[in-house]
Parts: sequence; structure tokens; C-alpha cells
Amino acid sequence: MRLSYEFSNLCGTVYRQGPLVFGPSGDVLYSAVGNRVQCFDLVRSRSFTFPFEARRNLTQIALSPDGAVLLGVDEEGHLILANVRRRVVVAHLNLKSKVTAVAFSPDGKWVAFAAGRLVQVWATPALERSFTPFALHRTFGGHGDDILCLRWSSDSLFLASGGTDLCVRIHSVHQIPGYVPASLSGHRAAVKAVFFDAADRTLYAVDRGGAVSVWELRERPDADQEAAAATAAELEAAGEAGRGEDRLGQWWELRERHYLDKGHARVTSAVMHAPSRLLVVGFSSGVFALYEMPSCNEIHTLSVSDGRIDATAVSPGGEWLAFGCAQLGQLLVWEWQAESYVLKQQGHFFAEILCLAYSPGGAIIATGGGDSKVKLWSPASGFCFVTFGEHTAPVVDLAFVPHGRALVSASLDGTVRAFDLLRYRNFQTLVTPTPVQFGCVAVDPSGEIVCAGSRDTYNVYVWNLQTAHLLETLSGHESPVSCLAFGASGSGPAPGCSRRRGRLTVRLWDFVSSSSSIEVLQHGADVLAVAFSPDGSMLAAATLDGAIALWDARDASQVASIDGRSDVAGGRSVLSKVSSKNAHGSKCFRSLCFSADGGALLAGGNSKFVCLYSVDERTLLRKYVLSNNAALDGVRMHLNSSHLTDAGPTQDLLLDADDDEAGGASAATPRSLARRSERVTRLAVRCACVRFAPDGRSWAAASTEGLLLFSLDEALNFDPTGLELETTPAAVVEAAQSGDFGRALPMALCLNEPGLLRGCWQLVPPEHIPIVAQQVPAPYLERLLRFLGGELERSTHVHAVMLWVQQLLLAHGQQLRDRPVAFEAPLRALHKGTRLRYEELGHMCNRNLFSLDFLIDQHGQPAAEAESGEQGGDESGAGTAAA
Repeated sequence: MRLSYEFSNLCGTVYRQGPLVFGPSGDVLYSAVGNRVQCFDLVRSRSFTFPFEARRNLTQIALSPDGAVLLGVDEEGHLILANVRRRVVVAHLNLKSKVTAVAFSPDGKWVAFAAGRLVQVWATPALERSFTPFALHRTFGGHGDDILCLRWSSDSLFLASGGTDLCVRIHSVHQIPGYVPASLSGHRAAVKAVFFDAADRTLYAVDRGGAVSVWELRERPDADQEAAAATAAELEAAGEAGRGEDRLGQWWELRERHYLDKGHARVTSAVMHAPSRLLVVGFSSGVFALYEMPSCNEIHTLSVSDGRIDATAVSPGGEWLAFGCAQLGQLLVWEWQAESYVLKQQGHFFAEILCLAYSPGGAIIATGGGDSKVKLWSPASGFCFVTFGEHTAPVVDLAFVPHGRALVSASLDGTVRAFDLLRYRNFQTLVTPTPVQFGCVAVDPSGEIVCAGSRDTYNVYVWNLQTAHLLETLSGHESPVSCLAFGASGSGPAPGCSRRRGRLTVRLWDFVSSSSSIEVLQHGADVLAVAFSPDGSMLAAATLDGAIALWDARDASQVASIDGRSDVAGGRSVLSKVSSKNAHGSKCFRSLCFSADGGALLAGGNSKFVCLYSVDERTLLRKYVLSNNAALDGVRMHLNSSHLTDAGPTQDLLLDADDDEAGGASAATPRSLARRSERVTRLAVRCACVRFAPDGRSWAAASTEGLLLFSLDEALNFDPTGLELETTPAAVVEAAQSGDFGRALPMALCLNEPGLLRGCWQLVPPEHIPIVAQQVPAPYLERLLRFLGGELERSTHVHAVMLWVQQLLLAHGQQLRDRPVAFEAPLRALHKGTRLRYEELGHMCNRNLFSLDFLIDQHGQPAAEAESGEQGGDESGAGTAAA
């Protein structure tokens, strides 16, 4: 069993807070999601999440002008410096204060931080590791309150800052004798954003009240021009010319002021594209507007949603606009000239993900959340492409029909709905005679029977999916049915669980035989989750006491038990007065899933850990950490109990001073104690559901942070079996170039380097593929099939890969039949890749047919018009001759 699963992507969450940043090319967008940073490729329609984590939720991110350095600052002022290309953290820094703005200089030499009332300018650190990567250049003061925005001039010599003191100050990065920082006052609300124009002669300040002040740089009538010239000459003689000495004897003068009236909505974000003088302003009402500066003519207005727009960004070319709404978890990229969306993504807002399910081919992940939505995600791209909103209550369980063309969901609204994944519609709604709340759902292997367990009537309801008729009501439980599962056998046993006489039972039903109840499996605690092995021979049940019971499903006998209380125990809750060592009683598993080969069991629950167990050895193989975000409850192992009061932790009793929400306190009012109803509570880290992918190369976890994907890193697998002294990469290349493919391919499989494998199989001529396929050693067959499954998804040589797969199946068919479990994962991977390529070719063929029909119609219309014109001319000529 391979254990090298590493974090690969975060889905279900696209924006939380902080700014949005475009890459230098304009086709990449960076967003902060919790304590991670997510990157969206807008051209290729793909996304990935950086593997590193910050200590807490990131509030500020910034990208260097060359796109090589990424800075992230969390809520406590801890900074991380990351290499974008290598996706690793290079350095850390504690700024010891809350940072409200970060900005790189246009030349990339400096980076400025707004920390409280101060502005700190640091030299941009290099990507090479060093003992002191950060060097403080200058610190600027002068503001009377917190700074909210920063903006550099185009020559990187001056820095403008604005804040809640209703003032804008312009600082010089270098020390200039006689230069006094300009203070631009007269604003009526907190300054939300400041911008320089392309020539640095005009400055725009946007406050929260919607006023846009336009300041121009002009010559001071009372300035001493001779002293300014002497100072410039001294700087030039000292070799320090070109540091902004031309600003001596000049001042900023208010030219005009414009007011943006959008129904008394406040300005929450603003950005300006200096080359085109395009100002984009987002409001608290969910409306954004485009203005042409300096005249402030309104170009366009559009309502994004009902929530406020927290972040706005414009691409370097000025054609794409990005908007982030933290209240709804929404991220939009809009092309304003064509008035079309480039990207429109939204996660499960107001609630976490409660359930997930993989499609049989592994190409789709379905999630359900507390917002009553069912979403379909593509693991390859990380994007949500379909959202079903027919439910009116939280969706608690999902199940795919075995053929993969339909999805069944259970909700607390009393309905079980079936969705067509070809037409993307709700084609069936299953209900009961009396309203109930469903807590789980399962589909039999034939795809004709659907079972759902209720929470209030303690019954299991059975429907026919085609006719939506209620076939049977299975009773016998004495408490809510918490989980259901079908075995792989044709009889289709469906276990449910309930409490009975102080002991919990798992009941097995057989729909084929005459007896309705076959066996009752007794447990000592509440059963929270059940799962069948892929072959249906074993049943795993997770109980409330943190144990996992393993049962033989054929003779209903308990085989073994795994005590996972110490394994699932994570951090300590801030509301708990019990130490983390003694808090094992509240930790348990709530979701189970077998691997594709049935040799491992994945378990997750009310903890930051997901545990992987060996079914045969009954031992813990590895623990995976879902999140290290200290802003979540239950992450830290050690806490200070002196901070815990009767009203809760002291750090949770403070209100944020931001007054963007309606009815908030004044921005100038310091933080004060909140009322009990307004106290901020932290989310607890937990895993609601875990599922293995059908191909076994990845698994997903529905957690508080979102949908976490962990993939198998094939590059880390090294098997020295069969390794000899002459097995080297040079020997592989030499054998492949000489045409000895039967020797080159096994050596490449032994070394397990993707580059060597890719080069070997691509060099084999098509007529030699059957011979080389027969010479593949039996121990390397599973590895080669797994590698070809990955190549089928990303390689352009689809026909060659299919030829290899065909010949391998023909040559080693008996081995595949003898060991079906060992080859189940690579065969599922091949099936997944084949389906993806089939769908791509199908869409391409349909587009080509439509294009050909259009060209034929366009080509036929002029010919028909010409023919009709000739006939009309002949008739008119004949008529003239007759006349």
C-alpha cells in the first residue's frame, strides 16, 4: 500500500478575505483561502493551491512585479515569503502588528507594509536562503489612526498612504534634504484607496463615503527655487541624483472632487488601471461601477450579488476585472468590454461541506452543504461546473448511481432527489407518505433501488428509482438511522444503525431473499459510520467511543477491532477545561472508506487528523493533517487556560473596528466588549466525510476549510526490486536508442522515473508494441498500467496509449484475472482517462459538425441566390424578346 499521499488542491472555497492579485501576464489570479493561497489559471481553466500554510488566516497577499515572489501576511502579522515557481516557503518574518496593506514597488526593489499608524519599507528579499533575508529600509509615521491603503508611484520613489484619520500622506522612499511629506486632508470619511496616474502628476483618493478627490502636483508660488536648485546640485555631486529631488518646491493642490452615489452604499474596494485611467469601485450593496478619470464619467454599472464586494483587482492589460465577496464565498472575473464572465465560482457559503461522493469514473466529485446546494467539481481543474439548488434544507448525504449518469442526494427537507448528469436537471423526487428528515442515502449496485434512513421515524425507506414508487419501509431501529451502505454482492445488503437496550445494532437486509432481516450486529456504542469493502466481504463500523469494528459480512462475525481514540485525538478546544491528553472521550470517527484494493481503511472525524489503517494488520499506517490553521478551534495542542472566562475566550470577546457592515460602530471607535449575541465564535476543525477515488490515486476530505484533495505522488515511489549495477538512466537511454526496448522498458520501470518511462514507451514503434508488451515483467505490470493511466489524461498521443493498453491486456489477461484486487486501481485510472478523452473528442466532433453545417449553409446560400438571379435574368430576357 502506497502512503505517499500529499496535499494537491483545495476545492469548495475560492475566496475568504484579503485582496485579489493578478499575475504579470494577466492570465493568472491569486486568492487567499483561509491560511492558504489559491491560484487560478484563467486561460487553461485550471486551479491549484500552494502546499504551504500560514499560521492563521491570511489577510494580505502581494506578488512581486516579475511574479516570482509571493508574500502573505496573516491576522497576527506573521509574514511568509514564498517562491512561486517552486511553490515553497523561503523565509518567515514576524511584523508584530496587524498589517492592513502590502504593496510591492513597480521596480521590485521595495515592499511596503501598513502596520497600524506606521508604514514600513523593506528591501525585497532574494529567493536564495540567507540568515537575514529581510532588511528594514525606512519607517514612516505621521498618521493619526490606522492606515488602510498604500500605493507606489510609477518611478518607485514615492509612496502614498491613506487611512481612517481622513488624511493622505506622500512619503519619499529616500532621504531628500528639505523634503517634507505632503499631507492631503479635507476628506470626509476614511480613505479606502489612493492611486497615482501614469505620469505621477495626479493623485486620486477614494473614501468610504463615495467621494473621489483629485489632487494635482503644481509649483509652489512661495517656494525658494534657488535653494531647491542648490539641493539638487548637491545631490547630483554626491551621486544621489534621480531620487525625487525634482519634487522640491512643489505641492499637491485639490483640483476637484466627485461624488459616487449608489443608493447610500459605502465604498468597500477600489482599484485603478493607470494606463487607461479606468477606475473600478465596489460598493457594500454588491454593485460595482466603472469610471473614466479624471472626468469621473460612469462607463458601466453591474450588480454582482447582494453581498458587499470585499476585493477588486484589474489585470495588467486592463481587460479583465476580478471581484471577491467574502460573505458569499464568491469569486468573479469579468471582461468588461465584452460584458461576459471569464470565471464565476462560488463555494458552499454560510456553512461547511457535509458530504461528498466520487463518481464511478473518478472524473466528478459531488458535494453537499448546509446551504442546501449540491455542487459538482472537476478534480482535474478544481472548478465547480454545476450547482443544483432544488433542496430547501441542508444536504447530508450523496450517492452516485453505479453507471455514473445520475446522482442521488438526501436532505433534511424530507426529500431524496435524483439528478441527471447528462442534462443537469432534477428528474426524480422521492418522498414519504409523512414528512421525515433524511440523514443518509444509498443506491444498490444495479442502480434501480434507493434507500434512505430517517432521523425522526427511525425507518429505512426503499424506492424504485425509475418509477419513484415507495417499495417498502424497513423498521426495527429504535433511534435515528445514521448511515447506510450496500454491499458488492447481488443480494444487496443494506446496514443501518440504531440504539437498542443500551447497545447499538447494525441490521442487514436482503432484498432478494424472502426474509427481510438477516442479522443484527451488536455494538457497545453508537454507530456513526459504516463502509463495505470493495468485494463486499468485510464491513467496518465506527462507533462513538472511537473504535472501528471489523465484521465478516458473510457470516456476521466480528473479525477484529481497532482502537482509534488516541489516533483521532487532535488539538484542544478553547472552551474546554480538560487537557488534550484527557480529551479522548469526545473524539471519534464519523466517516469511513475502504481503498480500491480493500487493503486500507481511511477514517476521519471530529479532529484535524485523517487516519489510514491497514485492514490486515489492524495498525495505523499514517496520519494526515487537514489544517494547521490556528484560527480554527481544536488545532493547537496546548492552550493557556487563564484566557478562558465565563463568557468565553478573551480574544473572542472583541469586535472588529471595521464598520463596513450596516449598523456597525464608528470606524474611529476603539474595540470594545461585545454583547453575548454578537460574540465572535471560531469554527472547529473537523472532517465530515472522507472518500477514496475509484482509481486509488487520490482521496478527498470534506473539512471545515473546504474540499481537500490528497494525491499520490508517483515520483516518490522507489522500488529497488530487480535493481542491478548496470541499471542506470544512461543504460536506459542507450538501450532505447539502440532499439532494445525489451531491456530498456523494464529498467525504466525499475528506476520509476517519469521522464525515462515516457521516453521509452514513446520510442517503441507501433509494430513492436505487441512484442515489448509480452516482455514486461509481471512485478512491473501494475506500475506500467498505472503510469499509462496518467499518460492517458495528459498526453497527446491518445492512440499510442490505447495500443499499449490493448496489447498489455491481451498479453497479461490471465494475470489480471488471477489478481483482480491488485489491478483494480490502475484499471479504474485507465477507465477514467478513457472517459475523459471520449468526452473531449465528443465535444470536439460536435463543434466540428456545427461548424461544417454553418459553412455549408453559408456556401449554399450565395450559390442559390446566384442561380435564382440567373433564372430571373433569363425570364426577364425572354419576356423582353417576346414583347
